[in-house]
Amino acid sequence: MDRADLKGSITAPPVTIRAADPDPYARVAENQKRHGPSPLDVARFIQCRVDAGEPNATVAGRLGMNLITVAHCIALLSLPPVLDEALKTARCTSPRTLYELSKLRDQQPEQVKALVAGGVAITRSAVAALETAGQTRVAAPADLPPAQRTRSLVAKLTRSARGL
Repeated sequence: MDRADLKGSITAPPVTIRAADPDPYARVAENQKRHGPSPLDVARFIQCRVDAGEPNATVAGRLGMNLITVAHCIALLSLPPVLDEALKTARCTSPRTLYELSKLRDQQPEQVKALVAGGVAITRSAVAALETAGQTRVAAPADLPPAQRTRSLVAKLTRSARGL
């Protein structure tokens, strides 16, 4: 077939006309396929659906998540500024890790602040090491000034999280 034959055979492209807006969950699924929404985008979507009157269980089921993950995502919307910055700079993108770090911040604010200020990625193992250090009261040497004690503790936690 030459080009002239092809040109005449297709008169109009196929079109689908929908009477209603597409399912919002279908849009999220499509976005997930294309580029993957950020944790904050997912959190905002979940909050929007909850505000529209959908129960968390329905939202979780439609997104293929469990209820705890939905709760952790929603918690991202009310993070303290220091943790919000860690999320926005992609040093930590796990809703669960940020949720746990937020809870730990109430008990160990200086250690959490030092961990977030450090240059390493904030992982679940680093948060677990910080939590363990707080429970066992593993401290840096008392003869160091407070700033050095904090750096020493963060260094220990970082080595522990890396398995060194």
